[in-house]
Amino acid sequence: MLVVRSLLDEVFCGRLSGCCRSSDLEENGGDWPIMLTGDEMIETAVLDGVSSTSTSSRGDFEEKCDASMERSCSVSTRCSSSCSSSLILYDLQKSLSVRDTPTVEELDRGVYFERTFDLFEPSKKCFRIVPLDRRVLHQRRSSSSQGSVQRSLASMESLGSDPMQSISALSTRTSNSSMGLHMLQTRKQHGSERASNRVMVLAWGVFSGKMLHSRLLGFGEVTNRFLQERRLQVAAGENQPRVLSSVLGRARRVLFQVGRLARKVGTETIDKLDSEWKDEHALELLFGIEYYDTLMLLATAVRRILASQPALASAKTPSRIFGDLHGQVRDLLLLFGAYGLPETDGVSFVFNGDFVDRGSHQLEVLGILFALKVMLPDKVWLVRGNHEDSAMNEKYGFRAACSSQLGSERGARFFDVAQKTFDYLPLACLVEKSVLVLHGGIGNGSWTLDDLRNLQLPIKDPASHYADAPWIYNILWSDPIDDGKASLFGVHESPRGVQTSSFAWDVTKTFCARNGLSLVIRSHQSKRDSPGFDIMHENMLLRIFSARDYEGHRNDGATALLQDSVEEENLITVRLQVLRTCTKSREESRFQARAAAKWPHRAKSAQDNL
Repeated sequence: MLVVRSLLDEVFCGRLSGCCRSSDLEENGGDWPIMLTGDEMIETAVLDGVSSTSTSSRGDFEEKCDASMERSCSVSTRCSSSCSSSLILYDLQKSLSVRDTPTVEELDRGVYFERTFDLFEPSKKCFRIVPLDRRVLHQRRSSSSQGSVQRSLASMESLGSDPMQSISALSTRTSNSSMGLHMLQTRKQHGSERASNRVMVLAWGVFSGKMLHSRLLGFGEVTNRFLQERRLQVAAGENQPRVLSSVLGRARRVLFQVGRLARKVGTETIDKLDSEWKDEHALELLFGIEYYDTLMLLATAVRRILASQPALASAKTPSRIFGDLHGQVRDLLLLFGAYGLPETDGVSFVFNGDFVDRGSHQLEVLGILFALKVMLPDKVWLVRGNHEDSAMNEKYGFRAACSSQLGSERGARFFDVAQKTFDYLPLACLVEKSVLVLHGGIGNGSWTLDDLRNLQLPIKDPASHYADAPWIYNILWSDPIDDGKASLFGVHESPRGVQTSSFAWDVTKTFCARNGLSLVIRSHQSKRDSPGFDIMHENMLLRIFSARDYEGHRNDGATALLQDSVEEENLITVRLQVLRTCTKSREESRFQARAAAKWPHRAKSAQDNL
């Protein structure tokens, strides 16, 4: 075991821990790995065999590390299959002190977010255990009149030493500053009362929704639901298509090559953006010399499989949820290498839409997902996104990618076959009947899961259904309203267009109550400098985005692992697993190089300690 003690040693040993001072946080890009504050010195353990530390006993430390490894299904804390020697790093002061037990509210809801997440850094071949904080755990701002007035007074006082002069300067239409302040307080109080009334109405709506879902108002609906689900299961079993052995053989060879390529990418000494990863023979390597025929056969087989499955897919725990990939195959391979490939008796995989467009390896990503679906039709679920659409593919690059890699004639044929397959993609996936995975959002939240179950596929143009079923379009396109806007309730027009809705936290809570849901997982949005995920709307909405450095956003790529709790019954735990951005790793390396040039004696001392 190696213990890195001094602050500058942490800077120079960035290839192990990547820590830096908080004063350098802005220069380092506001990065996510744990930062040291001021002159604080902590001991960061690098586990190559567990030993004791100054912050905890050997037994406590081993117990904590073992618990983290068990929660991550031993995939995030052991050496990656794609890395020759992966290291596991812990911030002892923070990760060991994180409260890691579910609250009463989480037990009642049935979903629990683990208080730390896994961060894999390809450039250093190591994992970190990072605590969740307020940058990802979003909370609504207080809307009480007292807090609002105090904030208003504070802002006024900041304008000058005399608050009354500041008020007078701001109020050009009111001659009496006291009257202006009184009017401000009155408006704030009335606004707070309206918000409080809405919260009370919401509480009753949530209670009523839970009662309706529990069927306290109609026992007959229980029988109807059971019969409906049974009919869907029987229909799916009877219509399950037989896949030719030759197609299965091609899919099997594709997945074998995926594993080899994931190991190769994982051992590369320099991390790269997906756009910088150039391999002219990637299609041939993954899909063989007859890669065009393989892609066509896989797309056709997947369409037949999807035609036998409902518009609302169902998955069991454990399940791993992927967000947007957008043709970034290197990120997909790194995530597979770090957190595991799909297996016959292993974790279910849900890919939540937007497989193509904009990326540099769109055919490679789509072909891999199709091969996974052929090999594991009941373990791999492909959910439709807003970019599984011909109009979007014409505009944002998928058609061009088909033509450039397959030729104009063959590219046009594969594009048409792929579009027919997209039309059969389910619009959502329900995990253990309590976690709903969909690409965009819930829109106005007026629809139900039964509406999805009764939906007939294929859907060739989601926009054409807007007049009679706008919720179909909004499942692909809508966005949530950030929790920071506490005064916003209900549904609002989205910046994306008049057909798209933005929904507030109260819509999410009511929708989940009426449909018996504990959590909604969506993708669709990449946020600049984010870790690839956000937890919002009172922990009932999770955003997942898997393509890192998307469109220059300097974002990490994330997935979510859902599994049954080993300690509590009827509780699903959510473990976030993240792939660190390449852009920030490069910035950190440049920062460490400048630090080494400025303090060469410290750099030599740190290297001697290694």
